[in-house]
Amino acid sequence: MRDIKIAHHTVNEKRMFIIAEAGVNHDGNFDQALQLISLAKRAGADAIKFQAFTAEALCDRMLEEEKDVENLTGGSKSSYAMYKTLEFTDEQLRELKAYADREDIVFFASVFDLERAYLLHEMGMELFKISSGDITHFPLQRYVASFGKPVILSTGMATMVEVKNAVAVLEEAGCHDIIILHCTSDYPPRSDEINLNSIKSMSDLLDLPVGYSDHTQGIEVPFALAGMKVPVIEKHFTVDATLPGPDHKLSLDPYEFYAMVSGIRKIEAAMGSYEKQPTRRERTIVKTTRRGIKAGRDIQAGETLHCDDMRIIKPMTGLGPEFYELLDGKKVKRSIKVNEPIEKMDVEWN
Repeated sequence: MRDIKIAHHTVNEKRMFIIAEAGVNHDGNFDQALQLISLAKRAGADAIKFQAFTAEALCDRMLEEEKDVENLTGGSKSSYAMYKTLEFTDEQLRELKAYADREDIVFFASVFDLERAYLLHEMGMELFKISSGDITHFPLQRYVASFGKPVILSTGMATMVEVKNAVAVLEEAGCHDIIILHCTSDYPPRSDEINLNSIKSMSDLLDLPVGYSDHTQGIEVPFALAGMKVPVIEKHFTVDATLPGPDHKLSLDPYEFYAMVSGIRKIEAAMGSYEKQPTRRERTIVKTTRRGIKAGRDIQAGETLHCDDMRIIKPMTGLGPEFYELLDGKKVKRSIKVNEPIEKMDVEWN
């Protein structure tokens, strides 16, 4: 699979592209959204993602939420009321994008309707996301693909057939920089329902970069992903995980997110290459760490060596331990004092 460029980042297995999923954790507060951007940058995120929607274009007014949203809606379980509270205006989205640019962090959003998708394209957003709920929304996918920009496709609740169909739609509509995110659409999912192994199988089947949209609590799964060389992770991010909102409790606060990023970068460095070879530091200590063959007593020239006449001790001077049995029965050409290294030239090999 080929690399995908996003701003000054390159998405591949060499370095994980880390997305702070702000989502709706701004709680409808614009200043809190700005704070999320600056904190995500300081925590080491490469990108921050919001959700760009209008309640009118997203759901009917009869739909009710299963999550805890009453604090946002004034006591209502209405999805429409929740989304209405969490909407950003066109101008606010422009300001968020401009602020993220100044902070040098990639700004992007999940899009849910054509109007907002066009607005974000027109303002220069370099990356789009299609959410798990829209895996079958082909009209939206075709429209976003027509911009010719990279698209992240989340796959929660989807079968492999549905994923392949969506990829085909995006490609046919002109998008060739597609990133798939494996996802379990539960908040949080059980450990035995996460199925990280499907990341590798999807990558092999689709020949596309496959990352993970993480709804788990904690940072253990991101560390496992780093060890698997997964190219992208999206992790929920909040200013405070104790805030009363639908996603705060499964999100990382800035300190936790920093710990996650720091751990991922250390794991990436530790993974190294596929070649087994000593490090520069190892090469400097090999002589004092390994052993060599030394005389176990004073040995006279012309004597025949036996294993009992030799010691294998540090440092690595003289012949190495791999010659120990080979020296048994060989005649010594010169006198060797006790503890003196036995060299190859000291014995007759015929």
